[in-house]
Amino acid sequence: MSSENEAALASHKIVRDIVSQLRISSDLPSIFDLAIEALTKLCRADRGVIWQLVDDQFVATSEFAQNGLRCFKGANLGAQETTAIVSEFLAHGTTSDFKEKVIAIADASNDDAWSHMAPTLVPLIQQGDGLPAARS
Repeated sequence: MSSENEAALASHKIVRDIVSQLRISSDLPSIFDLAIEALTKLCRADRGVIWQLVDDQFVATSEFAQNGLRCFKGANLGAQETTAIVSEFLAHGTTSDFKEKVIAIADASNDDAWSHMAPTLVPLIQQGDGLPAARS
């Protein structure tokens, strides 16, 4: 079986597990925590964060990090940064490839475009990587 098939089967299992949890519980924060952990491990990513739009700001409501350092959960971005990130997200590609849209930032501290667009993210990412947050 190819790794794409294995990933598809694993992602379907995660969705089934989430739906099963929703049937027996209304504790969405716990369900999101389980989901982001499973997805982060499946993708072999360093960190997974669920950002929810609350009023006009992104708020990090769930986080899982392979290194155990959770620096994003509870963080929020201002309205201007939220708008910039949403605009950047929507600007990548067309609606036909919307299902595959992910913003991955390998090193935001070295990416001037992201540093200027979302300055709150840079110190959070540095802290998450175990680096001291940059002072402005």
